[in-house]
Amino acid sequence: MILKEENDRMYESYLVCQKHLQRMEFAYSKISNLFPLNLVQYESISQEELSYFDQFIFRFTKLQDCMGNKLFKYILESLAENTRELSLIDMVAKAEQLNIIESAETWFNLRSIRNKLSHEYPFNTEEIVAGLNELYHNFHMLMETWNHTEAFMKKKFGYLM
Repeated sequence: MILKEENDRMYESYLVCQKHLQRMEFAYSKISNLFPLNLVQYESISQEELSYFDQFIFRFTKLQDCMGNKLFKYILESLAENTRELSLIDMVAKAEQLNIIESAETWFNLRSIRNKLSHEYPFNTEEIVAGLNELYHNFHMLMETWNHTEAFMKKKFGYLM
């Protein structure tokens, strides 16, 4: 039996993820013409453009965190899966097994990008540029992962959406 509280947490997490994605897509629309970036180009961008890069990174990391730490867990719980003992790796593997996501490998590739971007220091612009280019080149994978997860949720929990 699916509990109302589990559905509420899942739906709230879905809405939070959706908001992060919308804001990330907006930032992407403002800076996508600047990719691929090089060091000289990055050092000459305006403060406004820099704010969109910051938003792009911030929303990506928040979306990754929300999906990995909340949404997947609540989807699994709503499917009566026991998540109490599962690590993030196990939860993502279970999400792949149940077709919530297409590929755990893709998810962890995106997770690796998230970790690189969230641990870079402002004075290491070469790493920042490399991380931004990597995120840009893998943005479609994030969108595909989100679209697959959202389609799964609509199919299984359409009454919530």
